[in-house]
Amino acid sequence: LVADPHRTHLARHSNAVSGSFRVTAPATSPDSFVKDLLRIVWDQQVDLVVPVSEESVHVARMVDRLPERVRFFGAAFEMARTLHNKYLFNRLAADLGLPVPETALLGGVEATDLAARAPTIVKPVHGSAGIGLHRIEPGCALPTTTARPSLIQERLTGQELSAIAVVYEGHCAGIAVYRGTIMSHSVAIAFERVDSAKPIEAWIRSFAAETNYTGFLSFDFFNATDGSTRAIECNARLTSGIHFLEPEAVGRFL
Repeated sequence: LVADPHRTHLARHSNAVSGSFRVTAPATSPDSFVKDLLRIVWDQQVDLVVPVSEESVHVARMVDRLPERVRFFGAAFEMARTLHNKYLFNRLAADLGLPVPETALLGGVEATDLAARAPTIVKPVHGSAGIGLHRIEPGCALPTTTARPSLIQERLTGQELSAIAVVYEGHCAGIAVYRGTIMSHSVAIAFERVDSAKPIEAWIRSFAAETNYTGFLSFDFFNATDGSTRAIECNARLTSGIHFLEPEAVGRFL
């Protein structure tokens, strides 16, 4: 069963979908979105809820209201909200001792100091697809106003890679690391799997274990020219990397 704010979603006509339900968009009303989902759970006797899209952080608000029989394959709301916030994710990973680029909230003294001594990027705390991203050279003036709350981050050079993991109670059932081969601006539209990526896999396993995470967990990494492997962003949801995992294996795990 698929619930989606759009009348016609990507999987609507798939023979793997037995029912589609249009729900209120969370941008319109987060409360109505959750109520719509809960109604489907009760009416259809759902026993497994799997958040897959960018609305997953809103889906997490229903966890404490689900019937006891229902499994939720995703993070609780506070964790989901932390991971979708690029600054809070960076701070959490750093606190766990995992390598991440130096990052500060735009507008503070730390941001000014970082911009003065290193190449950086400015991007929204909540954003995707490279929208609102600006490259800043050392010593150049920072934006005084931005459309959305933003952060400044050390600009890394090297090989950019992505990864997805299927995680249950801190244990990774499967990890796929991949890179973009065809780009549309900053967004990859074709990919190939990377088979030798042990530092990235170790980073993900450590993060999953330390947070006791459950659900799909996706990251963007840099194998930086200084030899480090650092995570720049987290997507606590399904991403295109799922195509590199065997459907049967994911199904058995769920």
